[in-house]
Amino acid sequence: MLIAVKALHWDMYICFLESLGGRLWFFFSWLKLEYFAKKARKWLCEVAKRIYYDILNTRVLFSNLVFGFLKNTQSLTIRLTKAFGHFRKMAKEESPSVIFKEFVAFCGFKYSLHKRSFWRFLRATLAFFSFLFCFFVIQYVSHIEYGIEIRCEGKLVGYVEDEFDFWEAQKLVKERILEPTEDIYIKPEFTVCVLKPERVTSHSELADGIMRILRDDIVKASGIYLDGKFLGATTEKPLLEKELKEIKLKNSKGLKQKGEVIWEKTVDIQEAIYPKSSLLPFNESLKPLLNSREPKETEHVVKEGETIEKIISEYGMTKKEFERLNPGTVAVNSGGSLMVRVGVPFLGVKVVTSAIVREKVKFKSVKIASSNYPLGTQHRKQRGVDGEVDVTYNITYVDDVEKTRVPVFKNVVKEAVDEQVIVGQRRDNYFYDYGESVPDGVANFIWPVEGNKGYINSYFGGPTRHRGVDICSEFGTLILASDAGTVVSAGSDGTYGKSVVIRHENGLFTRYAHNSEIYVKVGQVVEQKEPIAAMGQTGNATGVHLHFEILKGRTQIDPRPYVER
Repeated sequence: MLIAVKALHWDMYICFLESLGGRLWFFFSWLKLEYFAKKARKWLCEVAKRIYYDILNTRVLFSNLVFGFLKNTQSLTIRLTKAFGHFRKMAKEESPSVIFKEFVAFCGFKYSLHKRSFWRFLRATLAFFSFLFCFFVIQYVSHIEYGIEIRCEGKLVGYVEDEFDFWEAQKLVKERILEPTEDIYIKPEFTVCVLKPERVTSHSELADGIMRILRDDIVKASGIYLDGKFLGATTEKPLLEKELKEIKLKNSKGLKQKGEVIWEKTVDIQEAIYPKSSLLPFNESLKPLLNSREPKETEHVVKEGETIEKIISEYGMTKKEFERLNPGTVAVNSGGSLMVRVGVPFLGVKVVTSAIVREKVKFKSVKIASSNYPLGTQHRKQRGVDGEVDVTYNITYVDDVEKTRVPVFKNVVKEAVDEQVIVGQRRDNYFYDYGESVPDGVANFIWPVEGNKGYINSYFGGPTRHRGVDICSEFGTLILASDAGTVVSAGSDGTYGKSVVIRHENGLFTRYAHNSEIYVKVGQVVEQKEPIAAMGQTGNATGVHLHFEILKGRTQIDPRPYVER
């Protein structure tokens, strides 16, 4: 246990002292006192070593003190009682100077008896308190936040957490000047300092500080911004706010949609320090600007009886403007469309409203594999039912035309019921051996690819013991039933991919493998030349082709003697 305590103490001391050494080194380096920084680090290393050896030398002393105290509690109590009783009796009979001398002699005698143990105990106590001191110092230093003090031309601008904040403030200064004619760059002086959260300066306040240093002709005013772009400033903020309300009310009249009317673009008023050159007379400049209209190209649907001249006159356009927007147009027809130029308000508005729409939720089809049904068959176990959900939308209209529709909340009215389809996986023994082989030419098989397309790329047998022939053609080419018969298998079949097997009346079977699509079902009777699948590359296939087999019972035979092309 003592060894574990020793190791734990040593690890904790090293961690704390290294952290404290790093903080002191940073502090002295910040003060540009590299000599003291090196001395502080060296001193801390020496302290760490001494504390370590003190813990090693005093571990036995601590254990002896604890167990000795528990063992000799009664003896210690008697001795202390006698000592205090002796000094109490002396206090009644002797003077204070005599009592003090007696007490010093008593302590000296006890010290001479336990001198070595006393110093060991003192060193261990100092080690323990040095540990506590390091712990609390590191806890305090680790919670100190550092920042940057910014000064420009010797004047304090503010405090930031990062240099990037200053450059952002510099951009704000540039934006506040309508027509910058001189270089407004200012060289900052950055100094690391201890920073409290309440001392952090915002970008706007930094920009105010920079503006005060750069220029003398400044004034506190209200700047108006449109989508972040500075339009101008005024000292008449109440008039500006009143005018904005009137513009919003005027531009919203005549709109059919009802809801919250807001600005189409972001309109923002910021109180800050601006140069006097950025101030605009409210009635002469700023008010006409806010009430102005800007050109916009839009589509016009031609009404009955309208002519080009009438449309040009209605929109106040020139003939050249009309020809530029509608090149080659010499006549118009009712119901047609033309591009025209209209004037839209400089401060446009839009209407935001909410609507609840009930929508259907399409059910999902879940396929369940089952060996109780033949391979390739499907059986619906449960019919799917669509669900219903009420969706709350935030809809934005501009000029009574819907621009955005954002869903904000969904309330399920009726849960959708999944469709369950059982897919057969049982491989039935549908191959029958009729005993006698079919003579050559008796079976009236045809080329299984539409329009006699394709060519044989791999023949039957050979070194690879190929079980059929591979007919290559284009992807999606129709595969035809080589002869009339009954479909006994249709679906995925291992390495064959999507495969179809047909049993014919002559006792033979044909297999059509690697298809991309299958058009028949198990049990379906097909005629010769009837499309049953589309050529593909499913299963173990190296290219687009049809793997065609003829089987007698379970044995594949060469299809070429039976297929006429």
